[in-house]
Amino acid sequence: MNLWARLKKMNQLFLISTLVTLLWMILMGELVRPLTSKQIVSFELARTPEIAAGTIDEWRDQNLINKAKLSIYLDFGFLVLYSLSISLGCVVLSTFAGNAFLFRVGEFLSGLVLVAGVCDTIENLAMLNSLFDQPSVQSTSIAFWFASAKFLIIILSLLFVLACLMVGTARKAVK
Repeated sequence: MNLWARLKKMNQLFLISTLVTLLWMILMGELVRPLTSKQIVSFELARTPEIAAGTIDEWRDQNLINKAKLSIYLDFGFLVLYSLSISLGCVVLSTFAGNAFLFRVGEFLSGLVLVAGVCDTIENLAMLNSLFDQPSVQSTSIAFWFASAKFLIIILSLLFVLACLMVGTARKAVK
């Protein structure tokens, strides 16, 4: 398969994976309602067992523990989808930018996004441990640090994708 055919295939995979990721995100939100993504993120970033236990107590009072567990289970599918979508986006949009340096950075970030997926997996396991057992220093620290690494990688990659989109659009406009 020649280079252009591979790029076209990657573009298609990027668009499909992004669409499926967005649909999965909407489905997750509906299935775990009234629990919000903001509540889950605050649990991911609970630095201490006391903060995590407070969140769990609130969820128990609101009868949301099973929704929280479901959210984490659904996130295992979501992390595969967003990792694939953002990884492809880094390559596809760095190619669109038409700059060799940006392409190399895109290739690097494409691999790094997969590390974010691994971080998300470890974070999810730590949060499940806190939900099924008692939050501990170990489980909350693992969830916090791996969530922090995941968010850093994702934000950096999404900013890169946006920058490549702007550079590529400007390049096309100048032509």
